[in-house]
Amino acid sequence: MERHMRRRWLAGSLGLLALALWWGAPWLLPELTLTQQPREYADAAAAEPPPVSHVSLPVELPLAELDRRLAQEIDASLARKREDSDFRAWRSGPLRLQARSRVVSLTLPLSFSSHDGPNTKGSLVVTTRITADISADWEPRVSVKSSFDWTRKPKIKLLLFRVRVSGLVGRALRKKLAEMDTDLKARIETALRLEPRAEAWWQGLYEPMQLSDDPPAWLVVHPQALYFEPLSGDGENLRLMLGVRARLATRVAAQPPAHPPERLPPLQRATREDEGFALYLPVLADYRGLEAELREELAGRRIVLDRGAITPTDFRLYTSGRRLVIGVDFNGDAPGFWFDTRGTVYFTGEPRFDPQTRMLSIEQFGFTRRLNNPLLSIATWVLQDSLRTQMQRRLTWDLGERLREGALRLSEQLNQPLGKELRLSGAVEHLNLTGIECRAEGIHIGLEARGQLKVTLADSATLGQAQRADQQAQPAGDQAQAAERRDRTQPLPAQ
Repeated sequence: MERHMRRRWLAGSLGLLALALWWGAPWLLPELTLTQQPREYADAAAAEPPPVSHVSLPVELPLAELDRRLAQEIDASLARKREDSDFRAWRSGPLRLQARSRVVSLTLPLSFSSHDGPNTKGSLVVTTRITADISADWEPRVSVKSSFDWTRKPKIKLLLFRVRVSGLVGRALRKKLAEMDTDLKARIETALRLEPRAEAWWQGLYEPMQLSDDPPAWLVVHPQALYFEPLSGDGENLRLMLGVRARLATRVAAQPPAHPPERLPPLQRATREDEGFALYLPVLADYRGLEAELREELAGRRIVLDRGAITPTDFRLYTSGRRLVIGVDFNGDAPGFWFDTRGTVYFTGEPRFDPQTRMLSIEQFGFTRRLNNPLLSIATWVLQDSLRTQMQRRLTWDLGERLREGALRLSEQLNQPLGKELRLSGAVEHLNLTGIECRAEGIHIGLEARGQLKVTLADSATLGQAQRADQQAQPAGDQAQAAERRDRTQPLPAQ
C-alpha cells in the first residue's frame, strides 16, 4: 500500500513538474530562436563603381531672335553717332546672321552720307566672319575678320563732273573695320576665359551636397573631366556646349567627408555621347534606417495567422552573402490550448526595387532552416506559410518620397531663369533601374536618369517682367535713364 502511494505521489510530482516546464519554458528561454540564424557577412566580391555620369549644358541662341536684337542695338548705336554730326550712317536692309559648321557670319547692309566738305553718299555690305574655340589648356582661340563690298560707290561733284572717291573712303573703312575686329575679338576672348571660374567650380564639386534633412541624404561627387563644344550653327541656332563627367553617389547617414580635390584637368572635346545628361545615382538604403521604419510601422501590431497570432516587437536586418536577413522578435498567442511563445524567427530573401512604384520589397522570401531541437517543437506553430506571406507583404519600404524630393530638387535646378535674358530648361525622359545589391552597410539601388538640358534666350514676356522688377527696385532718379537704356535694347516682337 505504501509502495503504491509512493508511486502515485511520484507520478503526480512528475506531472506537476512537466506542467510547470510546459507553462514556464517560454519564459525560462526568453531568447528562444525558432529558426537558424544565418551568419553575418558580406560577399567578398568588390562592388563595381557606378558608371560615369555626364551633364552637358548646350547654349542655343535662335538666329532670328539674335537678328532682331542685334539689328535694334546697331540702329540705336548708329542713331547716337548721327547726333550733331555731318556724317550719317544707317542700316539700309535686313541684318543677317548665318551659322554653318564652325563659322558664324554677320552680313550688315549700310548707307551713309557726308556733308563735311564735298557732299558724298554711298552704300555697302559689311560681312564679318567669326570662329571661336577653347584649347585643351583653356586658352581661347578666336578669329574675327571683316570685309565689305560696295553696292553704291561714293562720288563727289566737281564742277560738272562726278569723281569717285571709293578708294579713299575704302581705305578709311578698312582701317575702321580692323579696329572693330580687334575690339570684338578681345570681347569674345574675355567671355571664353573660363579657366578661373571652372577651377573654382571644380574644387567646389568635391564638397558633399545635402539633398534632404529627414532622413539626412548627401550627394557625393567624384568629378572626372570637363568638356567643351566650340561655337557652331545649324542654320537656325547658334550653339556652344559645356559639360562635366563625374561619378555620383548618395549616402543616407551623417555627412560624409570631402575628398581631397584634384587639379583642374585639361579641357576635352565633347562627343555625340555627351549630349543631354545621364545621371547614375547609387541610392543607399541603410539597414539601421530600414529597421527604424519597420519598428514604427509594425512593432506592437498584432498579426492574425491561420493558427494563432504574433506581435512583432523588434527587427534586425543584415547581409548574409548576397541575401538579406530579417530577424523578427515577437510575442506569440498560441492556437487552442497551446502555450504562448516569445522568441525570434529569421527570414531571408532577395531585395527588389520597382522603379515605377518606387517600392523596395523582398522576393524568394522564406524561413531559414529550422533548428533540429525537440525542446523547441512547442513553438513550431509559428512557422506557418500564413506568417511568411503576411510578413513578406509587410516588409516593403516606400522610397518614393525620398526619390520625389530628389526629383523635385533636380527639376528646380533644371528649369530656372539665368539672369534676365537666358533660361535653363530640362526634363527627365527616362528613369531606369541599373541594379540592386545587398552590401555590409545596406541595400544599394542603382538608378539611371536620362534627359535633355539646354540654355535658351528667354521670351519677350519673361524679359519684360524681369525689367519691370528691375525698374521697381531702382531709385526714382535713375528710372528715366534706365528706361532710355531699355528702349534702345528692347527686342522687337516675334513675327
